[in-house]
Amino acid sequence: MEGRNSVFFLGAENSGKSTLLRYLLDPKHDPKTLKTMPTVGVSHFNYPIEAEAQKGEKRRFFACGSGKKTATNAGIVLKELGGTLAQNWTQYTVGSKRVVFLVDASDLTRIAQVAFHVNDVLNALQCEDEDEKADFLIVYSKIDILDPHQVSKQISTIRNLLRVDDLINGNAHVRINEAAVSSFTAEGINRIANWLMRSF
Repeated sequence: MEGRNSVFFLGAENSGKSTLLRYLLDPKHDPKTLKTMPTVGVSHFNYPIEAEAQKGEKRRFFACGSGKKTATNAGIVLKELGGTLAQNWTQYTVGSKRVVFLVDASDLTRIAQVAFHVNDVLNALQCEDEDEKADFLIVYSKIDILDPHQVSKQISTIRNLLRVDDLINGNAHVRINEAAVSSFTAEGINRIANWLMRSF
């Protein structure tokens, strides 16, 4: 059973997981200079809860090799699972309570694969208390790549292909929320940060 302070970040390769985490951990970074590498294995990041209460404080973070534990410093541990581990994601998330799942809004070619993994991960979520719900956040990433006038239509198409409304109604043990985020302008980052705080 994973720690109560853990949040898993999942998504296909190149769906924007590392970029999103960088924004959450260091909101002031320059996206033009950001370079990310495909995540291999599992990366752990510390997201101190107290940093949210101190305006202007730069959040602390660090990465560890796969399998290594982090010192949480009374914060939230964000765990990024590489896209290459997709077939084994549920081995890591089974019994966990919080998952952020990124869906590349600019790429519909992998939507069937994404739908399979969304359902697989949802089925693995559970809580020790029957009256308690797990939290699952679907993030539509890379909306900045789309024509601004087509964003809403594209997200609506993805929702239909993933059957999000059916997922919401059919998973009584999971609280499913949605957000859209830009990898370049950081639009939507605050909503995700607020979700992180509310889920604890």
